[in-house]
Amino acid sequence: MGCNMSLKIHFLHSHLEFYPENLGSVSDEHGEQFHQAISNMGARSQGKWNPKMLADYFWTFKMDIPQAKQSRYAKCFCIVKNGSKILSTAPTEGQIDCFQGLRFLSNAWVIAIHIGLIGLGVLRHVEEVKPLLDSRVSQLGLNGVFAVDIFFVISGFLNAKAFFHKYSKCNGKISWFHFYMKRFVRLTPVYMIVLGFNTTLFAYTGTGMLWPTYVTNPVCQKDWWWHLLYINNFEESTQECLGWCWSLAADMQFYIISPLFMVPLIRWPRLGYALILACIFGSCIASFLLTYQYNLIDGFSRMEFHLHDYQTFMN
Repeated sequence: MGCNMSLKIHFLHSHLEFYPENLGSVSDEHGEQFHQAISNMGARSQGKWNPKMLADYFWTFKMDIPQAKQSRYAKCFCIVKNGSKILSTAPTEGQIDCFQGLRFLSNAWVIAIHIGLIGLGVLRHVEEVKPLLDSRVSQLGLNGVFAVDIFFVISGFLNAKAFFHKYSKCNGKISWFHFYMKRFVRLTPVYMIVLGFNTTLFAYTGTGMLWPTYVTNPVCQKDWWWHLLYINNFEESTQECLGWCWSLAADMQFYIISPLFMVPLIRWPRLGYALILACIFGSCIASFLLTYQYNLIDGFSRMEFHLHDYQTFMN
């Protein structure tokens, strides 16, 4: 016990001598008191050692170490702290209030269409819902696929706003590695947790007559890396693991190519506007050609004309 205690005291002394910045904003008086406390503890260790002694000294002097240096990474997983931030309705600096309403309405729109589509998928006689599909309320719900476009617009706006501010602050010296890695790290960990849960445990979370239709998709175990690389939106609809994650892949791809438009807008405005207009017209022309070539004119709003081949229409 005495040998271990001597090693602990030696470590504390050396840590304070070679890394004084770890004391943060501790006053000189408290610093001297702390060093004296360590010395006294060494003297007392020759007798009977109390394992709570070190903790008592820390709390006695109430050292004012900066919060950022106190278990900074451990606090990232604090349920209380993170929960209070998530549930907080207090406005933040630079917040665009109207976006909160747009997010809520878009989320409600997306949820509504998915509820309707999931319900239609388990009906034996789909033709019975045709009168319902003729109503204007149903048309509003069936066209909820366009709500995802709102998220793309919000994401692009915020990305451009942050990029222009950063570009101006750094005088154009942007760390592209940090630019892309920040986005990847922000999305990927939680994304992979959801993918892993869906691939391994989801099949065991429910029961019922219809539950076997929701068993784990074998595609997830085979092509999970498509999601990791954010290219899963290029898979066939029948071969997708998490079909509803196509928007994450599309959003990441928009983010990757965004500097090709934002940098010219700053340095060569005319070229930047020309690129944007060219892409808008090019997108419209490509959509027209693809729609004409593959007969894609029918959308969810015309589902009533495809009740006889519902599954084929959905795929």
